[in-house]
Amino acid sequence: MYSSDEEVLRALRSNRQDALKHVYKTIYPSVLSYIRNNSGSEDEAQDIFQEAMIVFYQKASQEEFKLSAAIKTFVFAVSKNLWLKKLRDTKRHTDIGNYENVLTDDQSEKELTEHQEKVKTSLVNFLNELGHPCRKLLVLYYYEKKSMDEISQDMGYSNSNSAKNQKYKCLQRLKKSVPTDLLANL
Repeated sequence: MYSSDEEVLRALRSNRQDALKHVYKTIYPSVLSYIRNNSGSEDEAQDIFQEAMIVFYQKASQEEFKLSAAIKTFVFAVSKNLWLKKLRDTKRHTDIGNYENVLTDDQSEKELTEHQEKVKTSLVNFLNELGHPCRKLLVLYYYEKKSMDEISQDMGYSNSNSAKNQKYKCLQRLKKSVPTDLLANL
């Protein structure tokens, strides 16, 4: 379709959707492969690639932007950096959140366990208050680890993007209903 990266840039600057589709089709498979091979899922790869495409599109839209490498190299590098940052942030959060290992006496451990159970029960109650569609969608995604494609089929959404949008809306509703002091104590 396009014989050079310069043609793709010109098409993007002319707001041609086929240029974005071309970039997606030619680069996404390598990003998906990289993220899957580095502890990621297809949904995470889609999210990371989408963020990388936004960065690329914003840069490419600027007339003064000049490519110093191939588009594929640029988008893949941005995707890789975003993924590595996410992995570092997740590991840091896990390390900080793993405060059970620093407890020194049985009483503190018992209090922590009781507190965690109270928080867990509270969160389950808030999840139940969301209602059936949201509760089911979040359980399928976070507890049963189903992909957005599987969830869209299970719940009758037209496609995985519809399921992803609904998941976002459900999470926003859940966040609004959970008191911030409860989340701060996790």
